[in-house]
Parts: sequence; C-alpha cells; structure tokens
Amino acid sequence: MSSTIGSEKLRRGSGIMDNWHSLELELQKQAALSDEIIEVTFVAEFQALLVSRNKEMKLTYLPERNAVRWETDREYGFERLSERTEQLAASLLKRFTRG
Repeated sequence: MSSTIGSEKLRRGSGIMDNWHSLELELQKQAALSDEIIEVTFVAEFQALLVSRNKEMKLTYLPERNAVRWETDREYGFERLSERTEQLAASLLKRFTRG
C-alpha cells in the first residue's frame, strides 16, 4: 500500500515538474512576441528572472504549494501552477509589463 502512495506522489510530482517546464517554455515564447524587450533567464532549477530595461520580476516555483511566487520591487504574489501554462505565462507577463 505504501508503494502505491509513493508511486502516486512521484507521478503527481512528475506532472507538476512538466507544468513548470512548460511554463518556462511558454514564458520564453511569449516574451519573444512581446512589444517590450524582455529577457527570460532561468537562474536555478525552480527560479526564473524576467528582465527588461527598467524592471525585473523574480519567479520561484514552490512544489509543495504547486504555485509560482512572483516578486517585483513593489509587490509579490502567488499563482497556482496548472495545466494551462499559456494563460499563466500571459498573466505573469502582463503583470510584468504593466508595472
């Protein structure tokens, strides 16, 4: 029984990691299409940095919460990481460019 629980956690964790990697790819794709020049850098396994000429946003994936923490110099928040990484990437980039 415990092996079933362990394999379920592993499968679920693997899916979450896939979502984080999908978000990384989607951020790069959408940043490339943006009117503003945005550099997307992956500084660690679970961290990304969005940088433009005059601002930056740090993204940190929190596996235990299945969420992405975003942080600018003025505010921070959390967004749930789901299968809809395109929408999350668009939301994060919109928040980044408006600030």
